[in-house]
Amino acid sequence: MKNQLKNIIIYLVIFCFLIFFCGYIIWQIQPPSQEKKSVTFIINEGEGINEIGNKLKTKGLVKNSFFFALSSYFTGAWTKFQAGEYDLSPDMNHFLIIKTFLNGPKPQEKTITILEGWTNNDIALYLENQNVVKKEDFLKALQEIDTSSYDFLKDKPQTAGLEGYLFPDTYRIYAKSSPKTIISKMLQNFQNKFNEEKIKAVNEQKRTIFEVVTLASLIEKEAKDKEDRRIVSGIFQKRLEMGMSLESCATINYLLEKPKEKLTNEDLKIDSPYNTYLYPGLPPGPINNPGLESIEAAIWPIKTDYLYFLAGPEGKNVYAKTFEEHQKNKEKYLK
Repeated sequence: MKNQLKNIIIYLVIFCFLIFFCGYIIWQIQPPSQEKKSVTFIINEGEGINEIGNKLKTKGLVKNSFFFALSSYFTGAWTKFQAGEYDLSPDMNHFLIIKTFLNGPKPQEKTITILEGWTNNDIALYLENQNVVKKEDFLKALQEIDTSSYDFLKDKPQTAGLEGYLFPDTYRIYAKSSPKTIISKMLQNFQNKFNEEKIKAVNEQKRTIFEVVTLASLIEKEAKDKEDRRIVSGIFQKRLEMGMSLESCATINYLLEKPKEKLTNEDLKIDSPYNTYLYPGLPPGPINNPGLESIEAAIWPIKTDYLYFLAGPEGKNVYAKTFEEHQKNKEKYLK
């Protein structure tokens, strides 16, 4: 009888110990806090499970590094954690943390800034220099990307590319983004910026978005501030109505391997439909990717009596109503 009682007591002690031990383990693997906040956690290359557990404990993300290691061994995940950056929270238990690690680090983001007036080739070179994508891959993607979902491109001639439509802006992208993903982001931005108000105005003027973007690309290079852009737009549109050549130096520079501040007579004789000195009307397509101010200037010009302009001092344009007045301005400002 005594032996039976002794055995019962021993079993009860063992049972209680097991209950306590299991409860202790369960408590250890539970979140150290109910606070919901984002904590950036980095696993470095070569770090083992013990180092990871100690860092988790230091950041207040687990109660005990040993039990986190034990959880990792138990799940078989301890050799599968990838180096990188993770978003964790103190209200996550061991298994949620392990699951996050197994899903892999969050993609690294990168900021890129596309400047107004850059050509597609400029953008491709910039992205290559930023170690985002290779130049040739980006230019190839411009030819291959499906643009059927973008309504603003529907009036674009099939022979024209996407020059003019890669909207200049600052973008946050994943470091390993594909060229097509980056292009789509820029096209979507263009669609957002070219809103219903602008579309309505273009339709009322019986023009196409393609014509507006082409004109805006010239304005982008010929004027620096908002008012000058609208005045230049008015001059260009008046010349178009008169059947007069636009004579935009920007279109000549588009044809040259390296842009020049001062063009030669030989430059002005380059036989190309983009040469707006030789051929009246707009060039065959945009010569760069214009910014919002230039696009708006192309839609809403300021009408004046001016017919000529040139770049003057301090970035401001100098205007003239007659050819004779324009020649005097050239003698004064272009010496």
